[in-house]
Amino acid sequence: MKQICRNNKGFALVEVILVLFGLAIITIAAYFVALRINSSNNLVPEPSSLSSSQSTSSANPLVTTSTVKTTPTSSSSKTTKSKTSSLNKTTSKPTSSPPPLPSSSCATSPPSSSSDSTYPLLKTTTFKGSTPSNLQSYGNNGGGQMGGGGYISGSNLVMKGSYLQVQGNYSGTTNPSSTPRGVIGAGFDLNPPPVSSSGGFDVCMSLSTNTWGRDLNLVLLSWPALPGSWSDGENDFFEGNPQDVLAGYKTINVHAVGCNASDPRSSNYCGHNVYQNSWPTTLADGQPHVVSARWNPSQGYSFSLDGTQFASSGPSITTPIVPHQLSIQLQDTCTCNTSDVYANIYWAAAYGYN
Repeated sequence: MKQICRNNKGFALVEVILVLFGLAIITIAAYFVALRINSSNNLVPEPSSLSSSQSTSSANPLVTTSTVKTTPTSSSSKTTKSKTSSLNKTTSKPTSSPPPLPSSSCATSPPSSSSDSTYPLLKTTTFKGSTPSNLQSYGNNGGGQMGGGGYISGSNLVMKGSYLQVQGNYSGTTNPSSTPRGVIGAGFDLNPPPVSSSGGFDVCMSLSTNTWGRDLNLVLLSWPALPGSWSDGENDFFEGNPQDVLAGYKTINVHAVGCNASDPRSSNYCGHNVYQNSWPTTLADGQPHVVSARWNPSQGYSFSLDGTQFASSGPSITTPIVPHQLSIQLQDTCTCNTSDVYANIYWAAAYGYN
């Protein structure tokens, strides 16, 4: 019996040791498990394992880029789609038919007074219904040739109910031996009343957006009132076409006052420009815009689009000392173009000077 009891005590001691050893093993194992879990929480996952909310974190910009590419509903994707649509619209082939007029268009609001007391309004000419009495066409129905080149026809001034369309129509040939050839345009003066020696003009107009071609231009100019001389000044305050405007070409060309009108070899020949500038590209969008020119001896020439001045010559350029009238011409000076084009003239206004 005694021997048996001693053996039982021995077994009990062994059991206690085993339990303590097991507890130690469990404790150590738990420690390493906890350490591993803590280390795992501090690891940066692979990009492919990030959630969409994690991908927008600034901590990993490479992952953000990847997520933007694969998230079609993000605001970034919508912006890109919108830009692409706008670009396609801009670069699509333009149409030669007039676009619809916006409600705030100058075409629907000819001026009845001047907003600048320095330049009082003298007269507004609208083109509604019948041809205005002060419109003097200098085209003829036979396709006569204009000074400076190009053929014109009075039949290419077409009243459209609420505006005048100045048309350029392909003659059907560019053969140098043919008369007429190229695009046949049109031209006219508005008079009276001419502007006094200082003043200016506004013209509300739009241009067809199809391709015009080289040297096929609309020209808005102030010209010495009849029987004026070229040496009394010429201000081509718009001379060009939509492609010229978009390319940034010089579409404002001011000629000298007191120039030599007879000798092209002269350094002071009237055909030379003393001031040039370019119209903003907005003018080529096919919509009606107000094109404005003003001049006086103390400030020189200034030019505005839709009431906002963007260019000025300064007083170093001599301005006219005789009355000027408004002339509008559409001509193909190289007689080499084949496009049918037009300019719509909604109204024109003449201003004096105080």
